[in-house]
Amino acid sequence: MKNENIDKIRCFSDLHIDVNTRYPLTVMLSDVFTVVAGDVSGNVDKSIKWIKENVVNGIVVAGNHIVYDSKKYRDLDELKTKLADAFPADGNISFLDCSKTCSIMKSGILFIGTTLYTNYEYVSENESCSNYFTCNTPEEARRRNICIGRHCMNDFYKHVPVSPEMYYDMFLRDFTMIEHIVEQNEKSDNPLPVVIVTHHCPSPKFIVEKFEDSELNASFVSDLDAFINKHPSIKAWVAGHIHSRVFTKTESGCKLVANPRGYYMDYGYEDYLRQEKGNYTPAITEWNPEVYIDTANWNVYEEDVSGNKKVLVE
Repeated sequence: MKNENIDKIRCFSDLHIDVNTRYPLTVMLSDVFTVVAGDVSGNVDKSIKWIKENVVNGIVVAGNHIVYDSKKYRDLDELKTKLADAFPADGNISFLDCSKTCSIMKSGILFIGTTLYTNYEYVSENESCSNYFTCNTPEEARRRNICIGRHCMNDFYKHVPVSPEMYYDMFLRDFTMIEHIVEQNEKSDNPLPVVIVTHHCPSPKFIVEKFEDSELNASFVSDLDAFINKHPSIKAWVAGHIHSRVFTKTESGCKLVANPRGYYMDYGYEDYLRQEKGNYTPAITEWNPEVYIDTANWNVYEEDVSGNKKVLVE
């Protein structure tokens, strides 16, 4: 095992190297412990190759795009087994998932990782439900959000069969496992600090302003704030999927981190507001892979090319 003393954790996700071929990706190769929160690409073989060439030490979880370009694989479990074989839990790079191995302890830190998916219950306070659905209960919200997700998310039109109902069932499995591991850790005499890595987001705090009223938010986030705030051992939760950089914290002080690269056609925040037709700067050209969690104080910061640090949340 390399880098048993983890003084910082590098975080990124949603590289989408298969989509962003116009913008080749360069990541500094180093022994720094790195978490990749899903969606390196839609092709599992290309993803494995990129990770092995660019990450020395760390954790990987699967994103929803694992099924996007996988014609030679039959089902989701086969794809995740491919990742587990490439990155065994006891290796320098560990694939974590609740269908395989979902937790490891390194350098006195308990890492828990899985895709998580979503419970489809989130509805924005500013969002009104359609005439065809009421959202007075979580079950009613779930029924409505599953219907929207089924028609609007590309996941459900791929060679490897998945469905919103499968995502919901896997969310229940994943969250139950996360909850159990965290609670068992906090029952011990010396609870370890916990870092959770998922692809889908565990809090509405990951929703940026331009998407706050989107009917698709429930396909990207679940509201697990009460769970996080109940467990002070959870020091950081790293996610992706939303294609927006988010650095914030919960009431309990848990740092919420998303550092996705996204697609070359995604707008940056400023460009989204002042875009000119056919002339904008892709957000990925300004994306910084050097985002870190400092394990001494759990602050989140980024470094520029000269090594200068900027604190993002403390």
